[in-house]
Amino acid sequence: LPFGKARLVTSVEEKNKKLKLRKGNARDTLYRTTLQNQMRSIAIVDQKANIIIGINTVLISIIMATIGIETNFEQFNYVKNIGLSLPFTILLIFCAASGILSIMVVRPTANLWLKENASRLFFKNFNNVSLEQFKFEMKEIVNSNESIYEVLDADIYLQACIVHRKYRLARHAYTVFMFGLILSVSTFILLHI
Repeated sequence: LPFGKARLVTSVEEKNKKLKLRKGNARDTLYRTTLQNQMRSIAIVDQKANIIIGINTVLISIIMATIGIETNFEQFNYVKNIGLSLPFTILLIFCAASGILSIMVVRPTANLWLKENASRLFFKNFNNVSLEQFKFEMKEIVNSNESIYEVLDADIYLQACIVHRKYRLARHAYTVFMFGLILSVSTFILLHI
């Protein structure tokens, strides 16, 4: 090839290499950002659920202590005083329901990573595998470019399912807690008007 054409071919090849490198970096950034966002979302929803668990635990403790005190003093008779017993019972039931939903949010879930959806990077899928078998599988994943992204795709999908489940349960927990507060306060007000 003449000198000018050789330089042109080399220039085109260099541009193609740079374009492939940029595409690879963009793809890696996409996966990294998506995984980080999902992990951050899981941490946020777990914090929100822990807040509701804490609030419900305090309220249930106060209600139970109040009921215990009322049984010792005749003037606070819980059973005979419907103005106290009905709102407290409503709040107690809704706090317990909201607390249970919140516990379900923070409880670990492994059933999404069943064999038909198996992600080779999920810890429960290799906890019964020997170190040599694990190293072999990791080497197999790393040596195949497509395999790396397939494993990451499965992981991202399964984590997205967990994020969705956690946020749905957290929303239900907050909604149950809100309705319990509204209903118990409304009942208290209606009984004392």
